[in-house]
Amino acid sequence: MIFKRSVTSRVLSIIAALLLVLAWIIVDCNLAGGALAGMYYQMYPWITEPLSAVQPNITVPTTPTIPTIVSTLNVKRFGDRGLYMYRAAATRDNPWYLLAAIDAVELGSCASPTTARLNQVKAKLVGTTVDQKLRAYAGNSSFVMMVKRRMSDMLRIDGLFSAAHKFPLPLNSGYTYEDSWGAERTFGGERFHEGVDLIVAKGTPIYSASYGTVTKKGWLTLGGWRIGVQDENGIYYYYAHLSEYGRFEVGDAVRPGDILGYVGSTGYGPEGTDDVMIPHLHFGMYENDVAFNPYAFLKAWR
Repeated sequence: MIFKRSVTSRVLSIIAALLLVLAWIIVDCNLAGGALAGMYYQMYPWITEPLSAVQPNITVPTTPTIPTIVSTLNVKRFGDRGLYMYRAAATRDNPWYLLAAIDAVELGSCASPTTARLNQVKAKLVGTTVDQKLRAYAGNSSFVMMVKRRMSDMLRIDGLFSAAHKFPLPLNSGYTYEDSWGAERTFGGERFHEGVDLIVAKGTPIYSASYGTVTKKGWLTLGGWRIGVQDENGIYYYYAHLSEYGRFEVGDAVRPGDILGYVGSTGYGPEGTDDVMIPHLHFGMYENDVAFNPYAFLKAWR
């Protein structure tokens, strides 16, 4: 009985001591009245403060992060001017993607079509359906199947020519342009021209050619004030040498015809360089950071 009472007393003494310690902690750390969270945040400040305030070597982005879309259209397969050649040779009965698919299967390439070759191909495409035309051309069922598979692939590229796109300048603005893709350039070192220059008066509105998201905006040594838009297929549209911007910022969605900015002559130097060249819009198109000739698309969108 004495033993049980002694054990009980010791347990109660321990509990009382623990309660006193807890009370001291509460008073000393000022936890009463809901300050527990305050102590927790003092121990782990990154819960309530910007990450850069706790770890100054880390930069927190202040603009939206735009995910990069990997494109699978493979427009570059047409080389510098192949796509334009196929489009120019196409007819209502023999669309460009049929001609290109035949070359891709038969020649292994659609990068360098010639007018003579395309005329020969069209002459052999007899019939009213694709199957009839291809059987008349080769008489080989496996050939027919392979060409139709390539056609299906190229039809995705055909969407870039669709009415869901718009010429990047007003049609009545008095612009002029030619296929200047690949022309030699020397400023900043020897290079080739990755786009088409559209000559037009300074201040002319520049339209978005596509649906998409603004992914880049600001100064480039070569491009001056520039803005870039990426569409849902991962194609990047590049507009350079602007005199001023429209209302869109990085992360904003745009539609064909939205004003991205106005034609200028900026670039070829440090920020603010102007009038080194005549006013014009440099228009470029890129797939997975690789430029391809936009001339055929500009012709289609007019």
